[in-house]
Amino acid sequence: MNKEITIYELLGLIKDNKTPKKIVYQYYDYSWNESKEDYQKSDGDLLFVNINIHYHLNDKVEITEDGFEDIEIINLKDDRIVIKYNSDEELHYMTTNKKDRDIYITKINQLIRNQQKLIDVVNELRNGVKE
Repeated sequence: MNKEITIYELLGLIKDNKTPKKIVYQYYDYSWNESKEDYQKSDGDLLFVNINIHYHLNDKVEITEDGFEDIEIINLKDDRIVIKYNSDEELHYMTTNKKDRDIYITKINQLIRNQQKLIDVVNELRNGVKE
């Protein structure tokens, strides 16, 4: 699922440490370069160095890498387990009693943490050797 946002919204994600790893801007693929704190094309060009942000705040970028890292820790609402993701969407799981909810919450949180570890390993492998 690719999501389209503005440069302004992208800067907000970067500020909040929710930086998407890959984006498309004006038909070019960019990957986040942590050391340069900028998006970089395969030829080495940097996004924010090469555009005048003042004039391009409303330009659209497409997030091309799904952000499982956007999943928030699960919380309870009444008789439901709620998982928030992508800031404004929620998954609801029904359960009948508190003991079951506690077990589900523990297991799902473990899965999320393990999934994040796997995502980090894959990203390290994509970006080369560990730093």
